[in-house]
Amino acid sequence: MTDRVSHLTVALTDDFRTDDVEAIVSAIRLLRGVAGVTLGEPTSPGEWIERRRIQQRLAIDILGLLDGSKRVVVDPRKEGA
Repeated sequence: MTDRVSHLTVALTDDFRTDDVEAIVSAIRLLRGVAGVTLGEPTSPGEWIERRRIQQRLAIDILGLLDGSKRVVVDPRKEGA
């Protein structure tokens, strides 16, 4: 069994201006499996990772609803609860 990785930390060779590093950030966002990229250090990496994963799942579900590949299932037992 192999270990699982939830995040990577990238260190830049020097301090860069935000506008200069945008090309790097954009390139990382295009990589498969990347849920999000943020500049600087998040206050709580675990919480940030979980929030990004939730946002990604919601976006996929919403797109599925819009293109018709997913449907909403309503449980009548939970209505009005």
